[in-house]
Amino acid sequence: MARRGTGGAGFGGLTVDDAARWATVVGWVSLAFGLFLTTAPRRGAALMGFGDRPRLGRAVGVGDVAIGAGLLLDHDRARWLETRALGNVAIAGLCGWALAAGTPRPGRAGALLALMAGLTPVDGLVARRLRSATTDRAPGT
Repeated sequence: MARRGTGGAGFGGLTVDDAARWATVVGWVSLAFGLFLTTAPRRGAALMGFGDRPRLGRAVGVGDVAIGAGLLLDHDRARWLETRALGNVAIAGLCGWALAAGTPRPGRAGALLALMAGLTPVDGLVARRLRSATTDRAPGT
């Protein structure tokens, strides 16, 4: 049985405490970036390399606000990190679409695509670690 603060097999030494800290950081970053995107969607879309598509910026922002709030307020943080990982895949798809459509800022869309490609497996691994911690506990403890 894995204890808090100890590494787990198959998790590269990632402790439950480390995973919980990651979830908190991702929650705050998602919430802050989501609020930015929903209040300044035109600037946000341009920053992400999506061109002049404020509705797209706002849509990504609303998703980030929901995920950030879930990570900070819900006890099942693994579910919200899994949702974050799926959201990363969707954002990567939007980046690919923007690049294919000839975005005026291909470097930005490409950088965001690379970021999503790097963060998605990390979010998935952390979600698995948090999930394993809840299944390792005996009922009633």
